[in-house]
Amino acid sequence: NAIVLVQNAGDITADAAFGANGISAVASGSGGQVAVYNDGNLSVHQANKYGYGAYGVFASGDGNALVSSNGAVTVASEGAATGLAALSFAGDATVINHGDIGVSNTAALMYGATGIVAFSANGDAAVGNYGAVNVTSKYQATGVDARALGDVTVVNGGSLYANGDKYAFGVYASAGTGDVMVSNKAG
Repeated sequence: NAIVLVQNAGDITADAAFGANGISAVASGSGGQVAVYNDGNLSVHQANKYGYGAYGVFASGDGNALVSSNGAVTVASEGAATGLAALSFAGDATVINHGDIGVSNTAALMYGATGIVAFSANGDAAVGNYGAVNVTSKYQATGVDARALGDVTVVNGGSLYANGDKYAFGVYASAGTGDVMVSNKAG
């Protein structure tokens, strides 16, 4: 089982036309786990709506996927835009944020902007936000998007702001067969 570990304490800028990632970590082999710890400031920009999107941190594993961020993350895209994302196929997906996240996109049709994503196809998903997350979109803006087959837990001890011209969700939480728990309180 592969284990991918990324620890960043520096500032990162990624600027491209068709797709940009501040940090991308993938453990796609059977049971592969990924963990990203970010203490730096990330600035990411995608200048074309036809690319795959822009991500501050993208962590994907067959097993558990974890993103822990204390730095400032800024993502701007003419297409899809995401601040922090943890994706798992067979394990749990977890995102813990203590930094400020700003995400925006300018495409008017079918492209969303999301502050934090935790998704597990067959496990649980959890998000703990203790920073300020600000998301704006010409189409759909989501502060936290947490989905899983199993249990979904979202704890917001910070602030979430979502402003979409068509749709906006402060928290979108959905479980297939498990329970959903959302806790929102001032930090």
